[in-house]
Amino acid sequence: MMREVQERIHKLELSIYLREDHLRKYAHLIESRPLRFITNQIKQYKRVLQIRKDYPIL
Repeated sequence: MMREVQERIHKLELSIYLREDHLRKYAHLIESRPLRFITNQIKQYKRVLQIRKDYPIL
C-alpha cells in the first residue's frame, strides 16, 4: 500500500516538474486558454500531492 502511495507521489512530482518546465520554456508562445489550463493543472496536482503527503493511507 505504501509503495503505491510513493509511486503516486513520484508521478505527481514528475508531472508538476514537466508542466512547470514546459511553461518556463514556452509560456511566451502559448495562448491564454491553454496557458490557464496548464497552470490550473499544476495547481490541482500540487493540491493532490499535498493531500497524498499529509494522508498517505487514503
